[in-house]
Amino acid sequence: MAETKLKESIEFGVNARLLCALHKKGIAKPTPIQGVAIPLILEGKDVVARAKTGFGKTLTYLLPLLQKLFTVSADRKKLAPNAFVLVPTHALSQQ
Repeated sequence: MAETKLKESIEFGVNARLLCALHKKGIAKPTPIQGVAIPLILEGKDVVARAKTGFGKTLTYLLPLLQKLFTVSADRKKLAPNAFVLVPTHALSQQ
């Protein structure tokens, strides 16, 4: 498997409104899982990610999904984004 370069900035080319919201929450630098997975997801690649609790997995899949929603809302002719999120427990599905 090819090694993927870790992104050092949370920007990733996402919508300015998303960046503003991230900065308001104090998020300026991605966690290691985010730095590797988010660019791949934004490229449309399938990703299976695993990290310890509190390492930013939720934002890892939500940020690209929100980016796609912002893109789709700008161009209504495109199909809505698809996401399949598998979690091991009911409690995690309620987050």
